[in-house]
Amino acid sequence: YGGSMMGSMPKPAALGELELEIMKVVWDRDDVVVADVVAALGARRLHYNTVMTVMSRLARKGYLMTYRRGRAHGYRPAVTREAVSRAYLEDVTRHFFGGSVPRTVAALLGKGRETARGEARLKRLLGRLERRPR
Repeated sequence: YGGSMMGSMPKPAALGELELEIMKVVWDRDDVVVADVVAALGARRLHYNTVMTVMSRLARKGYLMTYRRGRAHGYRPAVTREAVSRAYLEDVTRHFFGGSVPRTVAALLGKGRETARGEARLKRLLGRLERRPR
């Protein structure tokens, strides 16, 4: 591969909407060529060259690894979905809630989607997180 899974986490804000859609396809399939992504995003009716350009940009940003796959370039994720989602959540927590995980969760719970049992479970999890050494 042309990259390493051990590289530093790219800045989450660096992902645009189309880049994130492409990353979801790559995470789901793990090993793709541009044509696979074009087919997976067929409803968007994207041109092959557009997808190729965005995937090249994702590789430069450190999100994808490239390698030769016959005459085409193959792509694999350079970072996990979990690492990216964690970075996004940490970014939101830092910028909107002053770094407070409980305030972040409280904002999410304000949507009314959690039951009382779910809230109690979240409180226990948060308690464990806050007691954890950093």
